[in-house]
Amino acid sequence: MANKELNQSQKLLQLSLKEASEYKDALDETTIIAITDQKGIIKKVNSNFCKISKYTEEELIGQDHKILNSGYHSKAFIHDLWKTIAKGKTWKGEFKNKAKDGTFYWVDTTIVPFLNKENKPYQYLAIRVDITQRKASEEDLKSANIDLVFQNEEKEKRAAELGIANKKLAFENEEKEKRAAELGVANKELAFENEEKGKRAAELIVANKELVFQNEEKEKRAAELTSANKELESFTYISSHDLQEPLRKIQIFASRLLSDESQNLSDKGKRHVTGMHDAANRMQVLITDLLAYSRTTTLERKFESTDLNTIIASVLSDFSETIAEKNAIVHVGHMCHALIIPFQFRQLMHNVIGNALKFSQADLPPLISIESSILKGNKVENQNLLPDKDYCHITITDNGIGFEPRYKDHIFELFKRLHDKEKISGTGIGLTIVKKIVENHHGIITATSELNKGATFDIYIPAS
Repeated sequence: MANKELNQSQKLLQLSLKEASEYKDALDETTIIAITDQKGIIKKVNSNFCKISKYTEEELIGQDHKILNSGYHSKAFIHDLWKTIAKGKTWKGEFKNKAKDGTFYWVDTTIVPFLNKENKPYQYLAIRVDITQRKASEEDLKSANIDLVFQNEEKEKRAAELGIANKKLAFENEEKEKRAAELGVANKELAFENEEKGKRAAELIVANKELVFQNEEKEKRAAELTSANKELESFTYISSHDLQEPLRKIQIFASRLLSDESQNLSDKGKRHVTGMHDAANRMQVLITDLLAYSRTTTLERKFESTDLNTIIASVLSDFSETIAEKNAIVHVGHMCHALIIPFQFRQLMHNVIGNALKFSQADLPPLISIESSILKGNKVENQNLLPDKDYCHITITDNGIGFEPRYKDHIFELFKRLHDKEKISGTGIGLTIVKKIVENHHGIITATSELNKGATFDIYIPAS
């Protein structure tokens, strides 16, 4: 009986894994992936990479990435790319490549360095999206704009010619008065000039029609690009959301194997099932964070004048058990009213306060201070703030493990983690979401810290 249930559980587990693999394959259809070593030698590619480059996997593996060089980009551009990723930073940009058959294609590229224990890159993961069609549309728009400029210049020329014609007409009228004897000749010349004027007017009408047509085409192209971007955002959100269902099944079946079939599993088998269960949990947290990041970009932004005390009180209620467990002290000073997107700002405070509790020192109860004040943009040394605008300055300080000052900008990068994931859980997305939400509020965020001396986050957003 036990073996039968075990076999049934294993079959269900295999089915769930198959579903997860199918979702991966579906994503693979829209994503171009390659892995290279630190010198740019290709170690691995997916099928989509082979499809767009028209090389086989065997032809690509072991080759320098220069095999795809289109010659389009300058040496300075390539040098900047390598300089960025060699420092362990993520590089993002658009790249024009050359396929095996000599055709060109464009990709929106993100290159993520994988760092060793010495914090040096040992390989790079390149994630690309085909934007060839979009670039072609941009070229069409550029051509349309050039035509529009040409038409405007022609219009100005015709207007100048009309001005000359009018001057000539006035001159002819003066000559008519002076030379009555030449009245017949002057009338013919006047008729001729009027005919030319009519021609110029007709040319202007044609030019105006062409201008209207060009504007309509430009609006169509802009609408098409907007629609394409919305479809891409929708696809990313739905794909990530649907991945959670097979993950939940993996977690359930792994839990059942550990609870119901524990006596039938060897110690090694138990470790494997436990490892699988933990990996599924980490992936679920990662998907949840990715969905949260997606919402900061795709959802409609409705700003409301809000008392920040209500937001902070709600977040602290969520962490009440953790605060009690760690004997944490949270001091909340005077909080101002600000113009915010309530659900996004709640996510922001949840992530920052959650980090302050998570990255606390083992032998010291967490001490968290939250303050705010109103100040003018010109009081802050940052050109992104409007000098005469009132901003709500929020300061969140803790006494946790902190970080080295040189990482003050890196902590906001996607998937950037400064601490051992085996000791402190996390996905490296939380502060990326925080920065995106602050930008959605037309504000800025900065971080200052020293190792084992806590951290301070300064947030500036428009006041009500």
